[in-house]
Amino acid sequence: MNLLETTVIGTISAIVGGAVAWLTRGRFTADSLQVKQAQAVLAMWQATAEAQNKELTELRNELLVLRQRIECLETTIHALESENATLKAMQ
Repeated sequence: MNLLETTVIGTISAIVGGAVAWLTRGRFTADSLQVKQAQAVLAMWQATAEAQNKELTELRNELLVLRQRIECLETTIHALESENATLKAMQ
């Protein structure tokens, strides 16, 4: 009887262990797929954020250049207005 009990208990333990492993493996596979998908989304988001940051930096630099050009043009306009007023006064 002792040999029969050991065999039955061993068989049942193996079946239960196999079933638990099979069910758990499916869950871990699904979880790991979700993690991989989340990592892919995160990588895409980071690439997009870096590209937008680069574009934003370029736009800021262009804005500074344009402001400098506006200041230069305003200075030229004031000089021309002053010269025009001087010429009108001479007539």
